[in-house]
Amino acid sequence: MDRDNQRDKLADGCPECGGMGEVRSFGSVKSCDHAYARDKRLEEIRNHVERTSAVIVKKEVAVNLLEEIDLLQGERDKAIEGLREVADESSHEDACVTKINGIVQDTLKELGVNGK
Repeated sequence: MDRDNQRDKLADGCPECGGMGEVRSFGSVKSCDHAYARDKRLEEIRNHVERTSAVIVKKEVAVNLLEEIDLLQGERDKAIEGLREVADESSHEDACVTKINGIVQDTLKELGVNGK
């Protein structure tokens, strides 16, 4: 779409010229440049900037979320490894240790991970 046609569409509701613009000498027509049309153009530019900004923000949020997910997965893996080590070390028959071992094993099962 060419720029003059776009301006005319923006000026369609202009109360001063009805979107017809200004007729010059020799019959040429200057596109509407009244306050109404300027406001419409500025509104269109503002909307475009807002849409573009929203897309950029969404991309930044997605990148941040992916980084957080990676960090949390790393922390989860470390916690699982620590639980496995505790489960391996607590294999002797002390009653207290056996109880802790059971809790650790249950936690690993809840996480969907085998103890060994």
